[in-house]
Amino acid sequence: MLFWNSINTAISLIVNSESRTLNVMPPFHTGGWNVLVTPFLHHGGYTCLFKKFDPPAVLRALEQERCTLFMGVPTMLKMLADEPDFVRVNFSSLHYLIVGGEPMPVPLIERWHDKGVLVRQGYGMTEVGPNLTSLHQSDAVRKKGSIGRPNFYVQVRIAELETQNSKPETVGELLLRGPMVTPGYWRNPEATSAALRDDWFHSGDMARMDAEGYLYIVDRIKNMFISGGENVYPAEVERVLLQHPAVAEAAVIGISDEKWGEVGRAFVVQQPGQSASEADLLEHCRAHLARFKLPRNVVFLEALPKNDTGKINRQGLAGTAQ
Repeated sequence: MLFWNSINTAISLIVNSESRTLNVMPPFHTGGWNVLVTPFLHHGGYTCLFKKFDPPAVLRALEQERCTLFMGVPTMLKMLADEPDFVRVNFSSLHYLIVGGEPMPVPLIERWHDKGVLVRQGYGMTEVGPNLTSLHQSDAVRKKGSIGRPNFYVQVRIAELETQNSKPETVGELLLRGPMVTPGYWRNPEATSAALRDDWFHSGDMARMDAEGYLYIVDRIKNMFISGGENVYPAEVERVLLQHPAVAEAAVIGISDEKWGEVGRAFVVQQPGQSASEADLLEHCRAHLARFKLPRNVVFLEALPKNDTGKINRQGLAGTAQ
């Protein structure tokens, strides 16, 4: 798996003996070891390991270490862009940023672009690689929200597209196949047989493919909730909320409702110095979403709970929602 991940990564990105990077991701996570570190080791590149994510120190090191690539999650990249020294740092050695974990908001992409740093988003899974797709930096804005196209030795299938009447933009589960797929879960044959079926790995992610072959993750299947018989994908609602100028971060979960079975509850962190009322945000959503996708209410927080890799802790939000 590591070998084929390294080959896929080097074909997709610029990774060779002259490559230089700074790793701030935790080493217990595939993002810390296998997104860039093991491909760099395999190809003779240079890696500077940080013990923890320290935004001011990372900014200095990106310049001093002459990094050619840097990988981070959107939360980290926002913290770097919010640092006072961000405007003064010389990023001329960087080919581009590698972004994973979750989609990067377009305003944040544009902040880095204004500094001359292009953004390359992608998609990965611990069990399958992890580096699976890549969106070329020239398409970062034109194909906003996309995870790009599959890497060279990665085969993909969207389950619903296998029916004769399906067409582009149909939403279905993303299936993956290739030499980078895990042989199974350690001492867990039940989980292995559930994920690996008919030689395809079932990702648990709902995805769609546009007419040009670009993939988009709609949401995790487990994040989806059903309101009045309709499927609601929180990621779609979150993207709309993030388009509001007063919203810095947003997360949506399903909560029980006597009439509709489940409804959405939005959790929002506001931009410093800006504010919006619950009514403002619901009206904003109403202009961009179908009625059944609208959150029932909005909860304002100082910060969203996150795990060690910077992803939103939805279980923590569920506790807040009680």
